[in-house]
Amino acid sequence: MRLAALALVAAFALAPATAEARRVRLKSTRDPVATLARWQARAVQHAAHGARCAECTKHGLSIARALFKQKAMGARGKGIFAGRDPVTNEHKVVHLELVSEQAGTFTIKTEHIAGDVDGASTTRVFQPGATRGQLVSTDGRARVLLIPGRGFFDYHDESFVGDPE
Repeated sequence: MRLAALALVAAFALAPATAEARRVRLKSTRDPVATLARWQARAVQHAAHGARCAECTKHGLSIARALFKQKAMGARGKGIFAGRDPVTNEHKVVHLELVSEQAGTFTIKTEHIAGDVDGASTTRVFQPGATRGQLVSTDGRARVLLIPGRGFFDYHDESFVGDPE
């Protein structure tokens, strides 16, 4: 047990220092259908509790929807990030999916999720940036940190700024 805890601490210590966006970590990923149903019921219950409660519930529902989508995808590259809209300061959740990788060029699909509503998905082509693991979109509007074998660790675009860890 202590060795497992030590290995976990070592893994976090070796995480890249440039990772800025908070990668969403969930307590249980065993049953995404039940998690989504629980958050949908909570959203109905808390609809009349005030703006702050509704905002928190919407954010939790967004994460549950992203988890539901991610679980259905299988073992492909994926990631869920929590952050804010830089203009409105509203909570946002972004779901990333690695569509293809060919000769150093990565095609990544992003989708902003707001509560029970999925935003329009955007597919961008990314190429290696200035630092190791950093990928920058060809239009220059988005960047992502992809660590081979570990997944996505940072994502920013013009309408999303990740929460700091």
